[in-house]
Amino acid sequence: MRFIHDFIIFLLAFLSLALASPVADHNSAAAELIDADIKAGEVSAVEAAPGAVTIVNHLRVPVYLWSVDTHQSPMITLEPMWGAHKESYRFSPKPNGGVSIKIAAGTPDITNVLQFEYTRTNDKVYRDMSTINLRPGSEFVRNAFALIPGDESNCPMIYCRSDDCPGVYHKPNDDHATYGCPVGVDMMLMLGF
Repeated sequence: MRFIHDFIIFLLAFLSLALASPVADHNSAAAELIDADIKAGEVSAVEAAPGAVTIVNHLRVPVYLWSVDTHQSPMITLEPMWGAHKESYRFSPKPNGGVSIKIAAGTPDITNVLQFEYTRTNDKVYRDMSTINLRPGSEFVRNAFALIPGDESNCPMIYCRSDDCPGVYHKPNDDHATYGCPVGVDMMLMLGF
């Protein structure tokens, strides 16, 4: 019964956000996908309007974020139980470079993070999730998290609960968890539910 309650809360949060207007990274995997799309003629010269990722904290502890490309942003704090942050996909100053949003729970420790990583092109965003720099026993390990795209037809959802966490990078040489999505797709990263 608790799962149903939590799922309903999750859906309400998702709908409200949808209606409202470097440690290890995987930029090389994204660069390979970009190169493959260029060769296949799938990357256009016309720039599409970017989507955004919204990170929602449903944990009972604060969550700390750093958005990192060639520079690290100031730390952003998300309050427990519904603190949120929205970031539009942006280009990295480094050619074929990417952005890593590093996410720590409970304490602002940038060495113990879950990462949402993306590389933006004119019409796609290549994204992945990484638990490589996440220590055992983390709030993210004990609680579920999900990355939910606004359109799953071209961009798969990621759902992780405890040790069952397919579709994310668990070690540096995983090269299966980068997905190319239309750049206009909004995503929500729900932490804990």
